Amino acid sequence: MKRVIILFLTIFLGAGFLSYVHSGQSIKVADELLENECFERAIEEYLKLVYLNVSDKYNANAEYKVGLCLQRNKKYWRAVQQWENVIKKYPATEWAKKAKDGIKAVKIITEDVNRIYDVAGRKYEVNRNPRYPLKLRDKLAEMYIRFGDDFADRAWVSSGYKMELEKYEFETAQYWYEKVISEYPDSFIAPYAIERLGYLYYRSELPGNYSKAVEQYMRMPELFGDRVLWVLRGLRLAADTHRDKLKRKASIEIYERIRDLAAEKIGDDSFYKNYAETQIESVK
Repeated sequence: MKRVIILFLTIFLGAGFLSYVHSGQSIKVADELLENECFERAIEEYLKLVYLNVSDKYNANAEYKVGLCLQRNKKYWRAVQQWENVIKKYPATEWAKKAKDGIKAVKIITEDVNRIYDVAGRKYEVNRNPRYPLKLRDKLAEMYIRFGDDFADRAWVSSGYKMELEKYEFETAQYWYEKVISEYPDSFIAPYAIERLGYLYYRSELPGNYSKAVEQYMRMPELFGDRVLWVLRGLRLAADTHRDKLKRKASIEIYERIRDLAAEKIGDDSFYKNYAETQIESVK
């Protein structure tokens, strides 16, 4: 009987020791993936460590670094949620302190020079004089847009052979984009929120959302009439959406409006004028 007990303890303790060693190796692998900006793979490795549940020391480290991966991958809202979970589960650890610092860092946007915004696959660079940093409203507007982007990214999940809409994620993305438009309409960042909201509707392909996408794009000429390029961009997105949905007459009407406005405000050789004329011929 004693031999059986000794054998059992040997196997049990040996397995525990091997798990401990494996955890140390795995966290090094995950850390290397994080440093090389392979964020999704790093998250997988950190979550494997949490699954092994070797000790709170490893779990707290791994769960904090999941948040760090999200933060560096610009998934700010999810990073905050992850770090709040670390603070709750491991309040006495150094990782909880780091999580608190991380949350503070996420909520304070400090990059004021040469910002680049990625909107529906297009990049726009805003060159700003470092002597005149972004106003608080612009920082908050940018933060809200990033929160909206985070939820928009998770609004669709794969289910077999099709993508299904996650209602909560979709509606929360709407909330953050609308918050920018309603609270900071004078911010130079506000048009980006409208464009993203329109694209959110367009992508959903739910009944009636095509019309809602067009409505959002048409808000850009209405709200930003003094910004010619944004007026033209909003009109173009609305016209393209009508075109994609085979609404020939509606698309041609807006393309003609783009052509005339671009010729008047920019010139006969402008991109928008040439683009509109090309689309009119294509749609006819």
